[in-house]
Amino acid sequence: MSNHYPQLDEKSIRLVTQLYEVDPKYFDNPACPYSADIKELFKGESQTQYFDTHTTVSLASDEDISNEINDVYQKLKDYWEEVKSSDKSADKNTFFRVSTSLLEKLVDLRERMSKIKQVNAFITEVMSIMDEILNSDQRNEVTERLKRFNEEAK
Repeated sequence: MSNHYPQLDEKSIRLVTQLYEVDPKYFDNPACPYSADIKELFKGESQTQYFDTHTTVSLASDEDISNEINDVYQKLKDYWEEVKSSDKSADKNTFFRVSTSLLEKLVDLRERMSKIKQVNAFITEVMSIMDEILNSDQRNEVTERLKRFNEEAK
């Protein structure tokens, strides 16, 4: 695959970067002649940054979240062992009310996690396909169309 490298004025790019580092409001000035896309690119807010597969973002994994849910469930079971030997029926009734609500929420979280895993797998596959098949201009076009779709859906 042959890469295309359009001509860039690196001196100007470095200068704009340095000016922005000195003045964080550099792009907010009404006299700034750059388009919103270019401003976003310099500010690191551009959607194109999501196509950079060379960087990693550290988020809690599905497994970490699942472990947390299991931990809460285990604590709930352990607490029941303490409450069930109690002589106070009020403790048992309170535990029952609270545990029922908590269990409903845990089940709901598990269902959401399952859906999130499916969506993440889909997004990963779409991004992989886009990286393999589309050139940068085509990826930008797809991104713009998805951005417009997202704005219209709101």
